[in-house]
Amino acid sequence: MKKLVYPLYAVVILAALAVASIAAFALLFDPNKFKPEIEQLVQRSTQRTLKLEGELGLAFYPSLGVSLGRTTLSERNGPKAFAAIDSAHVSIAVLPLLRGEMVADEVRLAGLRASVVRSKDGSTNIDDLLGGPAPASKAQPAPQKDAKALRFDVSGTRIERANLSYRDEGSGQALEIEGFDLRTGRIADDVPGALRLSALLKGKNPALDLRLELAGEYRLNFGERLFSLSGLDAKASGRVAEVSGLELSAKGDLAARPDQHSFSVAKFSLQAKGKVEGEAFDARVSAPRLSVTADKAEGEKLDAQVSLKGEQRALEAKLALSGVQGSSSALTASEISVEFDARAGENAAKGRFGSPLQADLPARRYELPKIAANLSLSSPQVPQKTVALQAAGAVRVDLAKDNAAAELTAKFDETTARLKLDLKKLSAPEVGFDLAVDRLDLDRYLPARKEAGAAAGGGSASAGAEQPLDLSALKRVSASGRAQFDALVVQRLKLAQVRAEMRLAKGRLEISPHSAKLYEGSLAGALSVDANGNRLAIKESLQGISVGPLVRDLAGRDAIEGHGNVALELQGAGATVGAIKKSLEGNARVALRDGAIKGINLAEKLRKVRATLGSESAKRELADGKEKTDFSELTASFVIRNGVARNDDLAAKSPFLRLSGAGQIDIGNSRLDYVAKATVVASGKGQGGADLARLSGITVPVKLSGAFESPSYEVDYGAVAAGLAKSKVADKLGERLGVSPPKAKTEGAGEGATPGDRVKEKLRGLLGR
Repeated sequence: MKKLVYPLYAVVILAALAVASIAAFALLFDPNKFKPEIEQLVQRSTQRTLKLEGELGLAFYPSLGVSLGRTTLSERNGPKAFAAIDSAHVSIAVLPLLRGEMVADEVRLAGLRASVVRSKDGSTNIDDLLGGPAPASKAQPAPQKDAKALRFDVSGTRIERANLSYRDEGSGQALEIEGFDLRTGRIADDVPGALRLSALLKGKNPALDLRLELAGEYRLNFGERLFSLSGLDAKASGRVAEVSGLELSAKGDLAARPDQHSFSVAKFSLQAKGKVEGEAFDARVSAPRLSVTADKAEGEKLDAQVSLKGEQRALEAKLALSGVQGSSSALTASEISVEFDARAGENAAKGRFGSPLQADLPARRYELPKIAANLSLSSPQVPQKTVALQAAGAVRVDLAKDNAAAELTAKFDETTARLKLDLKKLSAPEVGFDLAVDRLDLDRYLPARKEAGAAAGGGSASAGAEQPLDLSALKRVSASGRAQFDALVVQRLKLAQVRAEMRLAKGRLEISPHSAKLYEGSLAGALSVDANGNRLAIKESLQGISVGPLVRDLAGRDAIEGHGNVALELQGAGATVGAIKKSLEGNARVALRDGAIKGINLAEKLRKVRATLGSESAKRELADGKEKTDFSELTASFVIRNGVARNDDLAAKSPFLRLSGAGQIDIGNSRLDYVAKATVVASGKGQGGADLARLSGITVPVKLSGAFESPSYEVDYGAVAAGLAKSKVADKLGERLGVSPPKAKTEGAGEGATPGDRVKEKLRGLLGR
């Protein structure tokens, strides 16, 4: 027995000596002596300055522990502070660590301050601390199946007065977490614990000022990778972006296994109240029970409601998800539906959308295979007043591949439209589309166009209130596709067989080529709009067009008749529509046949002159004459600079007249200043016939001027008188007008008066202004 006692004594003595040595080491060892060495080591390895301003404390038994006082760490290669703490403490039990278990006392951290900055080049000020990925050439060892995992147990954590900030110098986004306070109970495998969290969140881009509080009981099962939070009670209040006076609360039980895409909610409710641009909103979500696992999915009906009320807008919307079945990889719902009733001013929209739902959560694929929607739109500002639309189709979304596709058919009034969409990237949309419409009258759904008289009356006011032209939306998406309309009416223009190819990228929209049938002819050309500088370019060719009905429908004026061709090439840029019109550059050409210029009847004016020569038939035709000037052919070309179209080569022919002209059309200011010259040629046919033959060689200048909506014309009677004076009918006309032939001096005439002047005044009274 004694042989066993002595070894036992020896062990006890050795243990006592070991304990005494550790105790003596703990009592005698002063870690603060090594502060300079620790700071130098950090400086050499990280190029950051570490300052251990507070006391260092070490403990060895029964726990390995360390405590820090005030400590700061600088930015890399600079004196500016990156992070700091007021105090920290952590300790780990020794004996459990020998058994492969990590048992820690409460972890405490107070006064943490840290700032993370992302530079414009994408790098951050913590990249050196995080380190780079492991080299690809170094294969990671496979985990041993029989290796015992390290188990850990923390009695609790406590973080007080932490302030964290993040700033992105590229986007201007900033986020600050102030007064962060976190307290947890025990953290161990499959052991329940309680937590309480509070913080103040502030930021910009978007604006953020939010007070957050959260409490609940948690359970962490590391082996099953199951995380649950029961008795959740979360509250947030403050401002987020355009939402002010936000009050948000969430309650319920949540559980999730992220690796298996499994989750469950029970007795869950979410409510949010606040104001958006001064309008109050209220949103509520209720999920009594919903469970989705790898093997089974089931749940009760999920409901959501949203209401928005303001002086100018109102919205009531409901969402419901019912009939959940299947599993996480084959999840189905009998229907997901949305009902809404919205109002904006005098405009209103009401409708319902519904479809079954199919989802594969692990693959992140979702499908609405059978969409049925009804929509009603109403507005007193449009001719149609109310539009009822029915739509059907399918939508598929694959988040893993970052794409989506849709096929939709819509019917409203006499229109059937079919649309195919293909989104190649959801994060930065690249849209492919194919649109086919049988017939569409857009004028039934657009605000009525002002007539010429109304537009003229309010021209100055509207010009002063012209709004900037914002094309920035073109920069946010890329698209390509085609559109076709069997019949299309827009702004009273009637088109058929419309075909267009479209491409949109980097803010530039190209509609090229495009073509259509219209007004007994055809149209073909190209159009581009560039948001980078608000640039517009048009190139159009109209062949065999009947210009009369085209101009009547387009401009609301009955100004010309005839058939022929029109070529147009223009480009311009500006911040408003008016500015673009004033910047237009390019050219245009018109070639017409068998038509008439309306608004003035040159034949009638000349027949009045002929009537003074004694023709009774001409006097009779004068009463029945129409206000138009016929032509057999007409050509003109225009050079357009700074929104002003200049023409110098007008040429029109009729059996008895030759028409020429020159002048300009101010597109930017909607005005014209033009002089047309009609010359009588010898002919016994056509408009005027033989009655005008005796006026052969006489030229009548007509000045056209004023606004597009109400132009006026004036005959240059002085030029007519001069022409008559040189013609062989001058003497007889003078007799008819009571004007004596030219003499050296005319008795009784006023000072400076000549026979030519008297002829001019007689003609003015005869022909009228």
